[in-house]
Amino acid sequence: MFENRVRDTLRAAINNTAGDYLSDVRFAPGDKGMIITAVVRGPRAPTPQEVRAPTATMPTSPDSLPADLRVRFVLTQTITAKGLLYPD
Repeated sequence: MFENRVRDTLRAAINNTAGDYLSDVRFAPGDKGMIITAVVRGPRAPTPQEVRAPTATMPTSPDSLPADLRVRFVLTQTITAKGLLYPD
């Protein structure tokens, strides 16, 4: 249940940016809590502030330890016959 709620929270935050989407979320125990790695694909990398924002609304981990959100960004471009769909 925790993992599904984290995915929903991240999806809502990331899918607000035109062209970006959440392609995968991985969970791993860390030294000081849960490490959550979100794989995001899109035309523009998120800023540190955009990575920090969803942590305020993320659910508490089952062990009540803090979560460390990390974003692995993969640049993608969508090209149509008229050019880039999401230009800078």
